[in-house]
Amino acid sequence: MNNFMETISILIIEPTELAFETLSNQFKKALKNNIILDKVNYQTIQDFIKDKIPIYDLVLIGELIEPKETIKISGLLRQSGFYMPLILLTQVQDTKLTIQQIEAGIDDCLNVYEFESETFAWSLTSLIQKSEIKQKAEEFETIRAKILSLYTALAKITHEINNPLGVMRLAIFQIKNKSNNDESLNKYIQMISDNIDKIESQITDLRKVREEMQVEQTILRKILSLKE
Repeated sequence: MNNFMETISILIIEPTELAFETLSNQFKKALKNNIILDKVNYQTIQDFIKDKIPIYDLVLIGELIEPKETIKISGLLRQSGFYMPLILLTQVQDTKLTIQQIEAGIDDCLNVYEFESETFAWSLTSLIQKSEIKQKAEEFETIRAKILSLYTALAKITHEINNPLGVMRLAIFQIKNKSNNDESLNKYIQMISDNIDKIESQITDLRKVREEMQVEQTILRKILSLKE
């Protein structure tokens, strides 16, 4: 989420004691954007998102919802493709998310009393930026895992191709020694040898790709270490 966005859409999952108008005004003031607020009761959220495109930039889970329900809600949202920051509202100061809530996909929590404070804008933007960094880190982790899988596959392919090529080279050498006067046979032997050269050249190229992927893995590891 950034300041270049003209409109920011936010979904509020009720119940919450915060007035809809208060939320709208505070978000406009804090984010300095046009705000579109939608609300839905947590008991009907499954039907609400059933055929809905996940267009929201932020989702707030009401502070009056039971902890076990927040886990169900966030899990349902994530499974339905809602990858925007999920913020849990709370009435308790210095609340920390449970392991279950984090695993379900909730990014952070925000005290409802901060909505009227002077530091609300800072608190909200900090939470959003933190959530975005976390999501980027997860995307990088997915990419890194795919690169690692490809890297392993390339290592296996180059190894398995290289071994039979060595056997073929040896066989050609033996045949050549026994067929010096057979021009027709030597012609075909040369064709096979030339194609083996091409395959070995391609294997060399694949090894270079592996080396480049190894560098990319190192870069991604450094990026992922920043999320800590």
